[in-house]
Amino acid sequence: MSPAVPAPGAGSEPGRVGLAEVARAGQGRGQMPDARPDPRLARLADGATLAGLLGFVYAVKRFYAGAGADDLGWILGPTAVLAGGLVGAPFAREPAYGFVNVDLRFAIVPACAGLNFLAIAFCALVSVLTLGAPARGRRLAWLVPAAAAAYGATVAANAVRIALAVALHRHPLEAGWLTAARLHRLEGVVVYVAALLVLCELARRSRRRLEDGR
Repeated sequence: MSPAVPAPGAGSEPGRVGLAEVARAGQGRGQMPDARPDPRLARLADGATLAGLLGFVYAVKRFYAGAGADDLGWILGPTAVLAGGLVGAPFAREPAYGFVNVDLRFAIVPACAGLNFLAIAFCALVSVLTLGAPARGRRLAWLVPAAAAAYGATVAANAVRIALAVALHRHPLEAGWLTAARLHRLEGVVVYVAALLVLCELARRSRRRLEDGR
């Protein structure tokens, strides 16, 4: 009678064969699926983000339309301090009016608050930092840094714009159609656009560094 052929896994070392079989079976049935983000959820998150930003812009515009100098002290005050440092002449607070320097004959009023730029800067930062990111990513975690950066950039841009306006006020420049009023608007546009470009570039670099480090 021929000797019996041992079944797979039988013999003096059953444990080795059994573990190998279990491992092979796990490769076919027990592997966890790749944890890849669902693109549909990412698109829904992008849509919700854009809707929230539109609501934010609307709320800022409504607030700015009826805000006085006292309502805007949280942004006019720091702007006046920084602008006073840049021009070398402090601005004094005038209740219900703004901040004034009598010697310069110049005032920082609600129109100088730059809330439109603040809203644009915040929306741009949130868009650059979050759109296209996984739906379960750190979207909400970017809101506070984006708001802080937009606020700081607005104060800085306002102060630079006011310092340039004071210089133009001291030394008026006019050339044909380029009146003093038009030049004032032009320098404001240049300052705000430059600040926005710098903000967006810094945001892109920050996101790239975080994504590369994941």
